[in-house]
Amino acid sequence: MTDEVIDLVLKYQSGIGAWMDVLDHSSNYRRQVTRRAASSALLMYSICALSAKQMSLVGEHSVWEPVAGRFYGQSLRLLIHDLNQLEVRYDEVFVATILLCSYELLAVPGPDYRKHLEGVSSLLRSHLSSITTDLDKASFWIYARHDVAMALINYCPTLVAASEWPDAMTGGNLEEDAVGNKVLWLLAKVIELRFALPGSIIPNDRQESLREIGAEIDKWWDDLPSTSRGLSSGEVSEDGLSRLWFCVQSAG
Repeated sequence: MTDEVIDLVLKYQSGIGAWMDVLDHSSNYRRQVTRRAASSALLMYSICALSAKQMSLVGEHSVWEPVAGRFYGQSLRLLIHDLNQLEVRYDEVFVATILLCSYELLAVPGPDYRKHLEGVSSLLRSHLSSITTDLDKASFWIYARHDVAMALINYCPTLVAASEWPDAMTGGNLEEDAVGNKVLWLLAKVIELRFALPGSIIPNDRQESLREIGAEIDKWWDDLPSTSRGLSSGEVSEDGLSRLWFCVQSAG
């Protein structure tokens, strides 16, 4: 590893890696991904590309942008090569596509970002049944955040329908990361209903679906642990809103 690579990995772990793991208390993208990157050039270069891209936005753009572009190009070449060995390298390929989609999101999302996100959705849909490890689940939920954001931007349903999402909604897990992921799933269901193609849903079915989603949202709210509701600091803004403090980052 060069000094440049080490520096970028450290910046990733203390910087954008925290965003990747915001709804994952196990911090898989700062721990498991960097651990695997030690023996994977694809993951290492993808991490460096994303880290340098973030630095180009918060640091000196003229210094970091060429670095980001160089590592991004190296990552894409390795990714294209590994796509031909997908069955044996799926885990690494999936993580790399998540990292590179996050890079493209920072680069101002355009046609390339949407095209690559569609590619990730196809890759994901063919392996939904094999999402079992903690890293697989972490990768899926980061993808889901991208998918929901893209759906809102384009006024359309998510690329992977909410009904196809892994069965992670059952059980009584009230950890803040699980609670956050569940509301993301509920949002995907609302988006799906709101932006469904005209005539694809019978009016009576739409009303019933709205009632069901409303009930699910109410239950989600009622089941929230006190730590996920926030504590008032006592300060009230001019518009009457109270400033809240959350003891766990993912709850806010």
